[in-house]
Amino acid sequence: MPTLLKLIFIAIALITGYFAQDISSWFSNDKQSQLAQYCQLSTRGCEQESITVKLDRDVAQPLMPVQISATWPNSQSPSLRLTLNGHEMDMGTALFELQATGNGLYQAEVLLPACTMENMTWVGQLSDGQQSIALAIRMAR
Repeated sequence: MPTLLKLIFIAIALITGYFAQDISSWFSNDKQSQLAQYCQLSTRGCEQESITVKLDRDVAQPLMPVQISATWPNSQSPSLRLTLNGHEMDMGTALFELQATGNGLYQAEVLLPACTMENMTWVGQLSDGQQSIALAIRMAR
């Protein structure tokens, strides 16, 4: 391999290394803008299309149950289906079922799996079979 070609590859590697953090933040900003379409769950509750969903704490922890409750007026379904996928890391699909407790209120306990990342966002859909809303749950160790 010619010496000039080796120097070019070394220069490219050095430049890439120097700008690696900028490149990484550019990609993470793109991921953050993707999260804007999801209703971020917390203790305050999130409302979309007259449906309110909230958690019993602001940030979920892996392998620690968190209570989720949804007020879904005009739904005759006996349960709601929550489908979650990892946003920053592919962890498969987590499925949960919220059971009706009466007066349009649904509740369930959600147990999210552990991952190698310190912080992660789980995104997905909550549906009664007729209508669905986009939700996100922030998880931190």
